[in-house]
Amino acid sequence: MEKEKIEIEGIVLEKKAEEESETNLWDIVDIELSREIEKKMQGVYEEEFVYNIPYYTGKDKGGQIDWGILCDKINCKYRRDKTPHTHVLGINVNGADQLMRTYKHFNLESEKPEIMEIENKKYWMIKMTVTNIKDKITKPLWVVQAVMMSDKTGKYTFNENALAIAQSKGFRNLILSVVPSNAKVQWIKEYSEGKAYTKPEELSSIAETTETTEPETEGASKVNKLLEDMALMTTVEELSNFWNANAEWYKSLNGDDKILYSGAYKKFMDKLRVPKDSLL
Repeated sequence: MEKEKIEIEGIVLEKKAEEESETNLWDIVDIELSREIEKKMQGVYEEEFVYNIPYYTGKDKGGQIDWGILCDKINCKYRRDKTPHTHVLGINVNGADQLMRTYKHFNLESEKPEIMEIENKKYWMIKMTVTNIKDKITKPLWVVQAVMMSDKTGKYTFNENALAIAQSKGFRNLILSVVPSNAKVQWIKEYSEGKAYTKPEELSSIAETTETTEPETEGASKVNKLLEDMALMTTVEELSNFWNANAEWYKSLNGDDKILYSGAYKKFMDKLRVPKDSLL
């Protein structure tokens, strides 16, 4: 029963991280993925397909001191300190790369990255797409990543890896949104039980009859839909009215979703304001 609890929590918690902004859990996952990408750029490759992040909760939120094999795998600091916690599990960048090689009928593309200034901070903004070669259905995803990073003293410097990190995380998220859900669950389950991963080439037979598109969280799904609508608008007035109509919803956004939405609006508005003669 304990393994079943870990299994379920490990899979569900990543979704909660995106849905519950007050936990700030998605930020922790984002940092973990960024670290993995930076290590890969330095030639250090992750062997695991699953990330395992210990997260403080306290007993009142379902935490416990010892999660067995999940603590063993990472020499868990919370278990050493006898602190109630939980673990967040999900497919990492390496795992997504392996899935992409397994399900070869998807084509990933990235548009030219742009730097946008939003609330006095600069971000890389990229539109990425994944197309199912079989049915020609294309799914878009917009990604943002801060251009600057802070060091231990709080000083901000240019992050030369920021663009590569944004692209890698974007491709990872696109891949995970279209590959069969039970292929991802299979690896998470095997990791949480201390078993060897099913070989990537064997996953297609496990999941070939149940291929589905993983549902996005409500916020992320609406942001991407509205950005596609914005891109089709042809006048400043039309875009302004669209922004005003969604103003209250915009106020409810947090983190990257808010940055992405306001940044895209600025990007499209700037393009609409350029005199037509200058485009000739």
